[in-house]
Amino acid sequence: MFVGRENELKILNRVFSSNRQESVLIYGRRRIGKTELIKEAIEDFEGEYIQECKYKNYKVTQTVVDQEIEQVKNVNMSCYKYGFFSKTGFDLIDDSNLIICMLDDLYHSFSENI
Repeated sequence: MFVGRENELKILNRVFSSNRQESVLIYGRRRIGKTELIKEAIEDFEGEYIQECKYKNYKVTQTVVDQEIEQVKNVNMSCYKYGFFSKTGFDLIDDSNLIICMLDDLYHSFSENI
């Protein structure tokens, strides 16, 4: 049974029903229910979503990606895409299920829109 988090669910439902492309960052210490919140929020959602994004302070390799994806699979979640942010680059096999972004590129995109 899912209890509480009504405010967070309202925010996620507003984002899901929006006609705009939006992003939501869910973060917090481990074991506080971030995954359960996401599972509850997307239960009836039929659009596209990215469920797992990771930031790494070191070069992202195929091994890192495989380990992170395995963790998601271990909690019986399926993802539309996996996102990785890195300060130091990527060494990956080309995969359409991955969104990869250098932090410098991300900051540059934001500064253009200000």
